[in-house]
Amino acid sequence: MVDIPISAVHRRVQYTSSGSAGPYSFSFETLAEADLAVYSGSTLKELTTHYSVTIAADGTGSVTFGSAVTSGVIVTILSNRAISRTADYTTGGDFTAASINTELDSLTIADQQLESWFRRSVVLDDFVNRDVSSSGVGPLVFPYADTVADQASAYIRYSADGLSLETSSTVSGQQLNPDGTVGAPGISWVSDLDSGWYRIGADNVALSLGGSKILDIATTGLDVTGTLTASGIVSIDDTTDTSSGTTGSIHTDGGVGIAKKLHVIGTTTHGGNVVSDTDSTDDLGTTAVRWANLFVDDITATAAITAGGVITGAVITGATLEATGATSASDNAAIGYTSGGGLSLTGQGSTSDLTILNDAAAAVLTVPTGTTDIKVVGDILAASDSSASIGATGARFLKLWVDNITMTTDLEVGNDLTVTGNLTVNGTTVTNDATNVTMKDPLVELNSGLAGANSSDLGILMERGSTGNNVFLGFDESADQVVTALTTATGSTAGNITFSGYADFQAKDIAAVGATFSGTSSDLGLVTTIDIDGGTVDGAVIGGASAAAVTGTTVTGVSLVASQDLALATGATVTGIDNGAISTGSATLLATQGAINTAINTAVAAPGIQFLFEDTQTDTDQGNGKIWFDAAIGSATILYIDDLDSGGTSVNALVDTLDDQASGASALIYLQEAGASGATATLKVTGSVTSASTYSKLPIDVEQVTGTFTDGDVVGMVIAISGADGAGSGDLEAANNLSDVDSASTSLSNLGGVGLGLVLALG
Repeated sequence: MVDIPISAVHRRVQYTSSGSAGPYSFSFETLAEADLAVYSGSTLKELTTHYSVTIAADGTGSVTFGSAVTSGVIVTILSNRAISRTADYTTGGDFTAASINTELDSLTIADQQLESWFRRSVVLDDFVNRDVSSSGVGPLVFPYADTVADQASAYIRYSADGLSLETSSTVSGQQLNPDGTVGAPGISWVSDLDSGWYRIGADNVALSLGGSKILDIATTGLDVTGTLTASGIVSIDDTTDTSSGTTGSIHTDGGVGIAKKLHVIGTTTHGGNVVSDTDSTDDLGTTAVRWANLFVDDITATAAITAGGVITGAVITGATLEATGATSASDNAAIGYTSGGGLSLTGQGSTSDLTILNDAAAAVLTVPTGTTDIKVVGDILAASDSSASIGATGARFLKLWVDNITMTTDLEVGNDLTVTGNLTVNGTTVTNDATNVTMKDPLVELNSGLAGANSSDLGILMERGSTGNNVFLGFDESADQVVTALTTATGSTAGNITFSGYADFQAKDIAAVGATFSGTSSDLGLVTTIDIDGGTVDGAVIGGASAAAVTGTTVTGVSLVASQDLALATGATVTGIDNGAISTGSATLLATQGAINTAINTAVAAPGIQFLFEDTQTDTDQGNGKIWFDAAIGSATILYIDDLDSGGTSVNALVDTLDDQASGASALIYLQEAGASGATATLKVTGSVTSASTYSKLPIDVEQVTGTFTDGDVVGMVIAISGADGAGSGDLEAANNLSDVDSASTSLSNLGGVGLGLVLALG
């Protein structure tokens, strides 16, 4: 672990996100990625799940989220190292600078974390006149009740003696507030700052709503701006009478609206009209309480006039006459009404009881005297084309006697239709929606009546819906043959049908004379015997009295018994040979070059710790058991090693020691690719190892590369640890070292003499 100094900085930073995932930097030093707490808004995020941490060599670094933080959200990064002691020093044990530096760094970080926490807490100022010692009043303690409900929605206030804090649901004593203004009242609410009470002046307060004065209270009275609504009784204790619109106990410059009754004892005088607030909605009087007399010059009615008795000897114009009683059989001409029958017209005539005339006084409809018949003089027409019916589903006419029926739309028959003559359909399509169709005819003729040449396909189309393309069984005119084919054509398709393929056809026996078979099949099924009496297959002569050689044909799927031989010509193609592993040592199976090559490559192992090579060249975790570089190996400067080898064993502790030596090259790393390729590389570690949580980063110099490493191949790693450099300098032939090697005495003198038991053979 690299030793770092701990700067005197605040161990907490905040950013307002602009919609970016980061990075968000921090300038305080940290010893590990897990020593941070990261918040997005008020939500604590998890390392690796929501964000990653990059730590520089000096301990500072940055946080990058896995996805963009919403714009405007506060991002908080603070030190959160667990306060614990990780080292235990024993008598006579190691006491190294690295271990004591780690402990001192941890103590300093803990102190800075506490300082950051204290700075976010409520504290007493340095100069406050309070003795917080054990001999004084002590610290000012924040109150918290034993039962949570006792402090819910409570205030924090000073006690009566002013020395401690306590919770209370009430505020005692007089509460003094600023005057405020109409736009910013002295007594207001957090969610409605421009509404509340404010002081206008001496003995004068007002209520403001939305920044406008609504209520003004002074010693002279109450002034309301806007509508005054009372849910109870408003009683005016005054007896002043009125003779105009500006006098009396109640008077107003505007109108007076009354939602319910107005009870007036005495005479009411109106200087204008008595008008209903809405047309045709209000009455003068009621059914039970009527006016005795109505004195008016004229009555103009624009709606119905309802009479409680019979209106006779009068002409009613410009209004509707509403009858409220039924007519009788003796009425000569009467209009009546019943709740069940509605409007009733009753008449007495020598020829007709009821006659309806048009504006030319001509009869349109009559009811013959004493009958229930209706005679129509003219046509019976619908109000608009195709909008009305004669009869209904549940109320049909018995018979219809007409000379001719002309229809411009469909004919729907609700029961059986029997045609005693021939049925001729002149349209283009006959749609039969029956479940099953039975026909007595022994023959069905398609394309009947054709005199000239035929250009259309003939047959039956079978609709398959969403299952697949439709099936056509018939005669393909263009190919001059009967087919079973697949098509997207429907019953509305005319002419030459386009096929998307041919449908399978299954039959017990097929007898064909002079048949020609074409095309290919991947599976002929179980064929017991094929007797071909001479001929060729794919150019090979077959059949005849004796077997002929098959030449020029690729043979696939052939199984030979022990008594048969298969002779292959030079260059012949053989397929179906096993390409699997050849480690079983089978004496009967052949192996391909690919299988043999795979076996050879697998047999050549790689020495050392086993990894998988990854050709991605980025500073991101590539998965367990991987090694990779920051560039092509020949020009790489960083080697990335996963914390686990390809077998899942942790190598992190070993990798962390590769920078512990003081020499210019801490270690040499030798890589060799498994298999026949045998690519190798020799690397020299040149600096400090950096941990990236799940993998490590090693600065390197590339000393040697042979061959090409392939993505996904097994690579063995052999590590040679370097010792510390010696104190001397120069080469063996320099002065004061081993000069003049031809002179034994000089060499011995340069070496400082020979100690006891040392024998040198020089020259």
